[in-house]
Amino acid sequence: MNAVEAASRASVRPSTVSRWVASGRLPADRLPTGELQIDAAVLDEFLSRRTAAPRAAPVDAAIALAAAQERIRGLEALVEEQKGWLRESDLRLQLVLKA
Repeated sequence: MNAVEAASRASVRPSTVSRWVASGRLPADRLPTGELQIDAAVLDEFLSRRTAAPRAAPVDAAIALAAAQERIRGLEALVEEQKGWLRESDLRLQLVLKA
């Protein structure tokens, strides 16, 4: 389901669903169109934990922040890897065009 459908199911706004995904609390895939794709079972699990869980302690927030920072570092490494691949592909293309 997309973010609008998930928001309707969770009785929240689509922007809230997007924030959950961006923070890493709600797993989702991003389609080539940029639209979020959320598994209904995953959303239901998330919602059941969300309503059953007590308020997060500050320690939990620090752990979540550290996990988010680690995820960002991983994504930055992936971006750099893709940049290298694109540079290599561009060089190969230039060689083919010169031939």
